[in-house]
Amino acid sequence: MTANGVSSMDHDVKPLAIFDLDDTLVDYTGAILVSLDMFATERSLGEEGRAFLRAEHARPGDPRDSWLSIAQRFNLEETPEDLLDAFMASLPARVKSYDGVTEGLARLKSLGWKIALITNGEEVAQCAKMPAELRALFDVACFSETEKISKPDPAIFHAVLQRAQATPETCWMVGDSLENDVGGAVAAGLRAIWVSGDQQLPDDAARPQYVARDVFEAFRLLESMSPGVGDGRTQSSHHSPRKQA
Repeated sequence: MTANGVSSMDHDVKPLAIFDLDDTLVDYTGAILVSLDMFATERSLGEEGRAFLRAEHARPGDPRDSWLSIAQRFNLEETPEDLLDAFMASLPARVKSYDGVTEGLARLKSLGWKIALITNGEEVAQCAKMPAELRALFDVACFSETEKISKPDPAIFHAVLQRAQATPETCWMVGDSLENDVGGAVAAGLRAIWVSGDQQLPDDAARPQYVARDVFEAFRLLESMSPGVGDGRTQSSHHSPRKQA
């Protein structure tokens, strides 16, 4: 245990950091909003239409129901299924990784970490969201469509551990979904860092070991637990990761 209460890794075991993709390493939500705005512009729906599209996107439920409402509201000729398919096909090319993500992962590797990816979705579509230099950093990558299992099923976490030749004790999961990333990791016996985006942790949610505002705070926390680092976490000028009871 370090002086500030963060456990150091066993120097003889290479630790593993597993990352979620959408809204953890890449700005998926931002790409959705851009695509909705472009859809409104192309269809000359105006500001009212733009607001309606965003409201439908935020509405819980089957996205096909949202696209049915959109088609009916604006008298569109396409079926809801065709609208949804075309929208989803346009998304990957508009997704951008957060500035500094590639460098942050590369630094973790230089400090002795193995890096893995678990993401729900099709491999082709998910890979299209990442630049080549980001994809090249992963020692292991699991895609739910290829594996036929999805987060939060513990089996997909166990598959990554097996391929990375890692154990739960030396592994951390980093992601923005309390259900899929944190809940799945905890069920699989892993520790987790929740990327909160400044959201409050609900009382009834799965409990991560740490809460970080963004992936860069998670990077700094993991750096502090790197092999050979004995003085604890790298200090940040603001918004330090919060340890959960």
